[in-house]
Amino acid sequence: MTGVRGGVGSAVLQLGHSQNAKMIAVDRKPLQAGSFARIDLLGYVNTSQSDLKETVKQITGGKGVDVTFDCVGGELFEPVLSTLRQLGRHVAITSVGTRRVSFDLLDFYHRRLTMFGVDSLAINVTEGASLLASLVPLFEAKLLKPSTIAKRGSLDEARELYSFVAAGNPGKAVFVNSM
Repeated sequence: MTGVRGGVGSAVLQLGHSQNAKMIAVDRKPLQAGSFARIDLLGYVNTSQSDLKETVKQITGGKGVDVTFDCVGGELFEPVLSTLRQLGRHVAITSVGTRRVSFDLLDFYHRRLTMFGVDSLAINVTEGASLLASLVPLFEAKLLKPSTIAKRGSLDEARELYSFVAAGNPGKAVFVNSM
């Protein structure tokens, strides 16, 4: 799973953990002490220091993974796809940077891979409410933890809040009503 230090990636990591999935976390920054302390990972790959495909091969004994959940896309799309084992499934939710990607089509169909695109903007309010309601028991059982709000500010402080997030600081920045 890519982008595990981001909001979506860390949430997906928690969801996988709540379902007892065996996971490899992937991000472009080093793992910080205490990060994911409650989650038993098969491994962590820092893509700025390690080759993703080779590291995943080592972790999985050369087999590859069953499912990838790609919260980054772009330049990582093909390397992430290469980590899948035969009949693997790739879930893409975004593409940071470039929207266009390329990959080896022969390899894709010889390994009989499946690709899924998930567009959260296509979910209407009723569907969203239903999805959120299905997560309540996981929060109540303390299997999911809400994101930490690290910074609050008004709409007038939007630049500062955006800079905080863009700098890669941990936690969320949220707007609060200044009334």
